[in-house]
Amino acid sequence: MHALRSALSRLPRQRSGNRGKLVPGRPAKSPAVSRGTVLSWLLRHATAVLACSVLADLLMAVFVESSRDLQVYYHASPQLLHGHLYDFELAPPDRESRSLPFTYPPFAAVVLLPLSLLPWPLTVLLWHMASLAAIALLVHRSFSLLSRAPVPDRRYVVLWTAPALWLEPVRHALGLGQIGPILTALTLYGATHPRAAAAGGWTGVLAGIKLTPAVNGLYFLASGRWRAALHAAGAFTTTVALAWILSPGQSLRFWGSALADTRRVGAVGGTENQSLAGCLARLTGHPDGPPAPLLTVVLCVTAALTATALIAAVRRHDVLGAVIGVQFFGLLACPISWSHHWIWALCAMIRLAHGPTRHTLRAKTALGAWVAATAGWLVLVLHTHPQLAAHWPRAFAAAACVYPLCAVLTLAVIASLAFVPSGSRAGRRHVRSRVGPTWAGFPAGAVRERQGEHGGGQGEPFLWSSPYEGGPGCSCLTRWKTSRAA
Repeated sequence: MHALRSALSRLPRQRSGNRGKLVPGRPAKSPAVSRGTVLSWLLRHATAVLACSVLADLLMAVFVESSRDLQVYYHASPQLLHGHLYDFELAPPDRESRSLPFTYPPFAAVVLLPLSLLPWPLTVLLWHMASLAAIALLVHRSFSLLSRAPVPDRRYVVLWTAPALWLEPVRHALGLGQIGPILTALTLYGATHPRAAAAGGWTGVLAGIKLTPAVNGLYFLASGRWRAALHAAGAFTTTVALAWILSPGQSLRFWGSALADTRRVGAVGGTENQSLAGCLARLTGHPDGPPAPLLTVVLCVTAALTATALIAAVRRHDVLGAVIGVQFFGLLACPISWSHHWIWALCAMIRLAHGPTRHTLRAKTALGAWVAATAGWLVLVLHTHPQLAAHWPRAFAAAACVYPLCAVLTLAVIASLAFVPSGSRAGRRHVRSRVGPTWAGFPAGAVRERQGEHGGGQGEPFLWSSPYEGGPGCSCLTRWKTSRAA
């Protein structure tokens, strides 16, 4: 009898029409297959999909793209030693293009100087491979901040990395040989590091290379990471001092005049400029810049929205949302933010698709807008077809503001967390997703140890009011009471 039961138990089964019952037949489908055969197939073949994407990317890099920005880094950085760093301009390849100067702080030339010691083909190869690795790191870190497990699902990381190489901001940056992909990945990794010295140090050094990572200081202050903010300020000051010692003349020229001269970077009203200033310049018909009062009002409204999103993200322990919020504010407020600077759109899409608000209509709307804008290469299409502005000037100007519009939608989605009650179903689900696993590198074992120290028993887990609290110098805790049923 026992042998008969064992044989029957090994028979394949499937669900019958009555819910919860199993009957002999074909094996039951996995949850992934039931959700969609296309997604399940892609997850099973994620590695092959990524390999095809990388192969196509390498073919583009070899036969199509020119890496013009990398040429600027390669040829301009040695000019720091001769005192002509900001006199250098890379000659345009054709009459329609413009010459490219070196627009970064002097410390960036110090960091990029070793590239000039390598042969140019080897420099292009190493730089491009580093950029691809940076995109993979960016996706992995984004999923790590959202994952309930200590290690995110590798299949989703691989599957997101494959199409990410073909989003307009990423593809444009890779084609130009921009430093953006590497800086973006290191900025996210540094800002979310659990140690204050590492987080602040990374941010300060990266801000010394390119000023945009400095906006992470807003995240440090909002989340109460005062030591990280101090370390960031100290590291940034060190980079400025080091570059001043090596080349005081070029440092004085950059901080005294070149930094404020937007004409060296490009036209404010250009289609590729996806900042608020560029958007308003096109809408108002002022190519040199929008009226100052209008820009001030719009910046104040954007700052208020960003502050709401940042506070909501910090209170709900949404680290990825908080970093995305401050980075989007930096891109919107900067006078010039080219389309290839918007690599943070990739992190925003991951957060909208897999974050705490993923089931809401507002998140799906923002995600759809990002997919249409970045996968459809809308900015590049408008840039390469300026004649459309003559036929539909208003529609052209509005469509050319697509990245700021998507960024505002994303900030609104993050800010909506402030209006979700903690006791609601969405609030409980978000809190429950943060109990137990690691958080931005903070070990789950340490969280459980703190729970034991402060009396948090089963059914009464503790969560940090900030994911980094509990380290040296931190004593503030927020106690979240959840029922045993939750």
